[in-house]
Amino acid sequence: MTQRRPYVVAHRGASGDAPENTAAAIALAAGQGADVCEVDARLTADGVLAVVHDDTLSRTTDCARVLPDRAPWRVADLTWNEISRLTAGVHDGEPQRVPTLGEVVAQTRALGLGLLVELKPGSDDGALERAVADCLRAPGDPAWLAERVLLGCFDVISLERSRDAIGAGAPELAFILGGLVARDGVIGHVEPVTPGLAEPGMTLTALRDGLGARGVAHLGMVLFGLHGKPATDVDAATVEWLRAGGVELNLYANEPAEMSALLRLGLSSVLTDHPGRFVALRDAAA
Repeated sequence: MTQRRPYVVAHRGASGDAPENTAAAIALAAGQGADVCEVDARLTADGVLAVVHDDTLSRTTDCARVLPDRAPWRVADLTWNEISRLTAGVHDGEPQRVPTLGEVVAQTRALGLGLLVELKPGSDDGALERAVADCLRAPGDPAWLAERVLLGCFDVISLERSRDAIGAGAPELAFILGGLVARDGVIGHVEPVTPGLAEPGMTLTALRDGLGARGVAHLGMVLFGLHGKPATDVDAATVEWLRAGGVELNLYANEPAEMSALLRLGLSSVLTDHPGRFVALRDAAA
């Protein structure tokens, strides 16, 4: 990618301004100048890759009205025919629907957006990872796959399965944490706990080196507290220290003050629900 850094990654599309994980949110992200669009992928009961964040559809669709007898409306329990009947919010008067990952691939490619697919495995049988691999290989564009796509997950095993399923030319991998709190370089709290990789009592050096050993090039977090408290108080030196070990840090922000603080860190990318805000700040600071 050759865009101005940090790359602006639109969280579930421009989800602060349009229904998340929909075609409208993706188109709006492109219009606001985002570099990459992040979406979530889950398998339906009949093996279709639905772009949905939660394991149920109750928060983001009208499933209770359309499918009243199918509670709790878990994506894994519903067929694509059922999910395709749902409305996933309205933008500019236009009802939105849950897209498939294949549709998102086509849309982001047409818009010139990079794509970050967050894997949402419902089991450890590898079915999701194989389906995602098939979907991403389908355009027959190895350069796009290797250079414009990222795979992310809270589960490092799922990331490794996906890379293995794709094989040669697989995208870079991003390990995601809800947050991490450390003091004097030792992890005190981390969500989720990943034994042997990210758990209390481990050092930040062990985390960095462990990610590098697994071939994971990116670490994404909502908060990263270095002084024993739940906050984002990371500094540019820590960003560069991670980079020296082969790991790029991605942080999440929506408010202008937070975004301005992240701009000073030398991050390679940031994640936000409001890509237009960050693009304006980034370009003004250039």
